[in-house]
Amino acid sequence: MKNPLLTLSILAAFVLLTGCATHYAIKDPQTGTVYYTQDYDENDGGSVTFQTEESENQVTIQNSEVRKISQEEYRAATQPRFSY
Repeated sequence: MKNPLLTLSILAAFVLLTGCATHYAIKDPQTGTVYYTQDYDENDGGSVTFQTEESENQVTIQNSEVRKISQEEYRAATQPRFSY
């Protein structure tokens, strides 16, 4: 490695970009359905719009409950489940 400062800078940028994601559980109180996403938009009138992690569909919910969750909870909820 000829430039340890460059290597350290690249490593620091990678850690910052991958370790700073925010995760959310968004519940539709009418149906009880919980959606998981890394980003959402608050619209005029109080609705929220987001893309679901599971199906990658765009969803808008008028009255929602948004909760910030840990990366571990997010991973556990969005990992594929296998049945044998």
